[in-house]
Amino acid sequence: MENGNNGYTVKGVKSFMGHEGNGYNCTLCKDGQKIASVIDQGDGGEPYFYFENKPVEDALHAYVKTLPNIVSDYDDPKDPTKKFEYTPDIASFVSGLVDDYDYAKRTKRLCKTQTVYRLDDTPKDSVMILKHPYDAEAKAHLEKKYGKRLVEIVNETLLAEVS
Repeated sequence: MENGNNGYTVKGVKSFMGHEGNGYNCTLCKDGQKIASVIDQGDGGEPYFYFENKPVEDALHAYVKTLPNIVSDYDDPKDPTKKFEYTPDIASFVSGLVDDYDYAKRTKRLCKTQTVYRLDDTPKDSVMILKHPYDAEAKAHLEKKYGKRLVEIVNETLLAEVS
């Protein structure tokens, strides 16, 4: 989760269903050190940030300003031929870190008992599942069935990250 995030990560994520959607509590870290506690109550409002000190808050704001615009999955209401695009802020940045954290946690759990893979047309936040533990037989089956469409066997990616 640190790749491309300038050392910013989240730890201890607790997700829950709020009145207006999903909420979460987490610890925001920079290079492994706690810089803030974050609470999103899931009430449709902005998350609350409790920073350790002003310089780390200013550094996060400065970093987020360097990020490119975020292109959503939704059509732009002003021009339906384009996707809606917005400037990131610290709330959307941390929300993205939490989404990445939850995705990694779910995927790791799946990899324990099944073969998890992605094809060239699999959405970036989704995976495909072969209900068979990952082994050479499962890998050969996927390679034979999908050929060049197979872009990733997530079990292998996770093994590479661990070692």
